Amino acid sequence: MMIQGGKIIDGRNYSIPEGPDKGKRGHIKYTVDFINKPYKINLTASYNDGYKEIELNQFLQGFIEFIKEDEMLFFLDFDHERPEKLDPLSPNTVILKRESVL
Repeated sequence: MMIQGGKIIDGRNYSIPEGPDKGKRGHIKYTVDFINKPYKINLTASYNDGYKEIELNQFLQGFIEFIKEDEMLFFLDFDHERPEKLDPLSPNTVILKRESVL
């Protein structure tokens, strides 16, 4: 689940409970550009009230970089100023570790 601009968005078929989009169905999708390192990632939210066309809103961009077989750096640009490189010391960068193979 993510909160963007006061809107609660879930990656599943989720009914938004409050705010200006109350009752709409929310979805989150991501795309990754694996051409250059660090890889660029975009998170896109979509909203659908069940009757109208889907409204799209790209709301977060960032980077991912694999640092070990089971670890990666994950950076999200909350300031909407996609930097040229991934800063591992940025407060917007986290290390994700895989605990087991699915």
